[in-house]
Amino acid sequence: MNLNPLSPKLIFLVALGIGFSSCSDSNAPMESANTTPEESAIGGSELVLRGGRIYTVDGNRSWAEAVVIDAGRISFVGSDLAADAFIGPATTVVDLKGRLLLPGIQDSHIHPIGSGLEASACNLNSLPGVAEYRSTISAYASANPDVPWILG
Repeated sequence: MNLNPLSPKLIFLVALGIGFSSCSDSNAPMESANTTPEESAIGGSELVLRGGRIYTVDGNRSWAEAVVIDAGRISFVGSDLAADAFIGPATTVVDLKGRLLLPGIQDSHIHPIGSGLEASACNLNSLPGVAEYRSTISAYASANPDVPWILG
């Protein structure tokens, strides 16, 4: 999977993985890894997110500084110092600069009837200001003179 290091899809996958990996009842130390630094040593891991406040949703180890990704999967959660061992010449390293990383689940679904009604209405999504609203509504009204009420 070829992902931009800060793409929403990658951050979602990381956050989702942290959430699911932290659901276990564990008294393990803060550092946890599915891959050892030695296993990643040849080229390093794929991605290291470090320097952040990473909430794991695990009551026994709620916070971490770094997450390591190998083959699109979380392979390590722990300290920046321990994550350094996973960095190689091919590793993409993202400094979170103290920002918060949270696990999350994004529900992607549609409501066909509502979507169909919205598609037939005056589309005002993503317009930057009042002038654009006015011109879009005016164009819609001109193109749809028989519509008694403009929805958008």
